Amino acid sequence: MVESVAPAPKRILMIEDDASIRLLLGFGLRRAGYQVEMAENGALAKEHFQAFTPDLILLDLYMPYFDGLSFLKWVRQDVGSKVPIIVISAAEKEIETAQKEGADAFLAKPVDIAELVACIEHNLNHEAV
Repeated sequence: MVESVAPAPKRILMIEDDASIRLLLGFGLRRAGYQVEMAENGALAKEHFQAFTPDLILLDLYMPYFDGLSFLKWVRQDVGSKVPIIVISAAEKEIETAQKEGADAFLAKPVDIAELVACIEHNLNHEAV
């Protein structure tokens, strides 16, 4: 008898400076079956990115020390990674800038967890094609 092995959960790096949003979204994403690593600013996110090797990144734009757009540029230009990046921000005026820098999707805060999971699945499945 051959036992089937469940696939490893997809790894998500969430970069968000608001602790309550990190906790709320992190809880919802873990319940949805994802492995979630969190960072509260872009500087810490760089360390997590290199150690964690995420399948997808959730990125806030306005953070201390190293903002989201700088992190996005770093991932796309300096690292050369094509990992899907979903920007989650209240700054809808930054959508075009984030897209030019390589963001794959943009969700406006406050974000609904079901909408977020659907966007994550779309981007993970799109990447696998």
